[in-house]
Amino acid sequence: NIALRHAPVAWSLTGMAIDLAFTLAWAAFALRIGFFVLAPDATRDERRDRTRRAMLYALAFWGLTLAVNAAGIGLVVYVHGADHGVVVRSIGYIFYPMIAVVAALTRPAIAIGLPRPLKESFRIIRENWLGVSITLVLAALPLGLVFLSVGMILGYFRLGLGLALLLEIPVAAASALCYFAFEGSVAAMYRRIM
Repeated sequence: NIALRHAPVAWSLTGMAIDLAFTLAWAAFALRIGFFVLAPDATRDERRDRTRRAMLYALAFWGLTLAVNAAGIGLVVYVHGADHGVVVRSIGYIFYPMIAVVAALTRPAIAIGLPRPLKESFRIIRENWLGVSITLVLAALPLGLVFLSVGMILGYFRLGLGLALLLEIPVAAASALCYFAFEGSVAAMYRRIM
């Protein structure tokens, strides 16, 4: 993806494909964490069906994120004279965390086998909003620090392509550990609440 930056269209399409692949793969992996914490006695068929369902939900959330981005671009086109970058980034900063939170709270409900995981996630947010907020902030903090650090490095230092690709390895490893801890924290919160 970094190597295709000279071709904006190819870079964007490749980024979308990578994002979609990561979204579906992570949904499947995150559900394994949910099974371990919340439903260790689930049968193989139940695990398969619930994993497929989690991936479908992840696909829907990914599509919603894409629709929000498209709406942001449409807003930029509609509002003449707006700073395109600021508008699109602001929409991303506002809506992407909200979508990510609902997706994260939906997966444990799917792992348990609840019939309406989306409704269940909204119920948990409504009834336990303070505990949910604290859990999500503390769980997401390490991941935020990783991306903040990388952003600062890229902002202050001009890296060559080879060094930038090499930097991806430890960043990917640290991000994976942070995502793992995040999903585990959310599953543990579900277990306490239920």
